[in-house]
Amino acid sequence: MGALEALVAELNRIKGAELAATAIELRDLVKAWHESGPNLLALHAANPGLWIETQKAFRPSIIPTKSGYANLHLLHNAGAPGVMESLGKAGARFYAVVWFNALTLNPLWSKLAGPCARCGNYYIKKRASQKVYCSRRCGNAATAVARTRQRIANERKDKLSRAKASLREWRTANTQEDWKSWVAKQTDIDSRFLTRAFKKDELKPPTKGR
Repeated sequence: MGALEALVAELNRIKGAELAATAIELRDLVKAWHESGPNLLALHAANPGLWIETQKAFRPSIIPTKSGYANLHLLHNAGAPGVMESLGKAGARFYAVVWFNALTLNPLWSKLAGPCARCGNYYIKKRASQKVYCSRRCGNAATAVARTRQRIANERKDKLSRAKASLREWRTANTQEDWKSWVAKQTDIDSRFLTRAFKKDELKPPTKGR
């Protein structure tokens, strides 16, 4: 899991106030990978240049264990500054391809998800169904925002309904007030709301007696 966590950290890496250049390049690769299925054969067939880059960036390492077998890692302790520096000076695209190779060789690749619909970060899924939000916090916050928007929309719909009903009454009401002032007093709706609704063509100015 540690290698996948390092990859997620790279996907979400911030430099200054924006995503780091490597993170941008890596996100483009992961997006194309996801859109392919993921299907590496299809991805490389559609992007032949990527296969050439992959071969150039492939730097495997044999990692000995305490038993009779060894582990094969694309980068030993991937993400460590010293390891990345050992690859020499290269552009963000090269490093992104290195990280992408590490992802495709990771047996836990299917646990990578993102970007989160709320915060935009990539994350490691805790369960197979976790495909939209990186955490319960983001999920709850997004739900709260959606509910707030729905409440505001319902309140606006109610105001427009009451304003239209009041406009119909104004047509035959015994008053010299203009429709906007009269409706505002009758419904307790701010006249600025009525003005905006009129500009958006949501309210039609009535004519007396009609």
